[in-house]
Amino acid sequence: MTNHDKYKKRSIKTTYGEDNPDKTFYIIRIPQDTVGLFSIILTNLTHITYAVKNGYIPVVDLKNIKNLYSDGKSNAWELFFEQPMGYDLDDIAASKNIILSSLERIHETYSMNVNEIYYNQYKDKFLVFKDIYKKYIKANQSSLEYIQTDFNAVFQHGRRVLGVLCRGTDYTLKKPKGHPIQPETIDIIKKAKEIIKKYNCSHIYLATEDESVYELFKSYFRDILLTNRQKRFTNEELKDVRYLAQINRDREDDKYLTALEYLSSINILSKCNCFMGGRTSGTAGVYFMSDGFEYDYTWDIGVYQ
Repeated sequence: MTNHDKYKKRSIKTTYGEDNPDKTFYIIRIPQDTVGLFSIILTNLTHITYAVKNGYIPVVDLKNIKNLYSDGKSNAWELFFEQPMGYDLDDIAASKNIILSSLERIHETYSMNVNEIYYNQYKDKFLVFKDIYKKYIKANQSSLEYIQTDFNAVFQHGRRVLGVLCRGTDYTLKKPKGHPIQPETIDIIKKAKEIIKKYNCSHIYLATEDESVYELFKSYFRDILLTNRQKRFTNEELKDVRYLAQINRDREDDKYLTALEYLSSINILSKCNCFMGGRTSGTAGVYFMSDGFEYDYTWDIGVYQ
């Protein structure tokens, strides 16, 4: 039995009724321990790719699988995005041909490790996933309006912007095993200065969730430093949680708003003239969303042990 056949065996074929007999719907479910918006997005991207390549219609289900953003009543995917092909769970409630995705790792032909996007030998594979991302992962109207407002504030007329993604807090404090090691903040600042000078950037856009990283950047770049409305955290706030996305703050709809701010920040990075960052799911999102940079750089310094 091939790995593909094993994956198909772990998924479940079922029926909900007699509607849409000419269509097969592939309901995307993800492991409950998938945390962070872009981890969820990239996991769903692999499933969408699998569905498209096999002639199925993908439908993302973040309602019936527990996750950080769902209240169990609504489909959390639809807080941020449209369904990939326009069909939602209600549309297929009585459909004949249903496949429930496996909750395990998808077959490697249809998956992409975050690190693979940075190497030339995976370029063709990356371009396939990027094409799928551009076609099927689309922000909904409310998200688009929020994102556009942020974008307009950063990209004012005449600005040439270096985008920097600098993860701190849960990455640098917790050092999660198997995750890419993040560069030191001062090394990022030194590299940023080089790029700004060489590529004639007038401003630097910083995407970070770490308050101490922001303060250090502010001390170096002052008036040319740009940020969006993304909330930032201190190590004190993170000490009792494993991942950044698990922090609870005293704000209505905090997890949704924090994720939306992050999504908007990744969009801004993808539109910058130049880009650099550590290797994270967010960085992968930048490359999937981008149409290209004049210069880009990512740190390859191994993984946490």
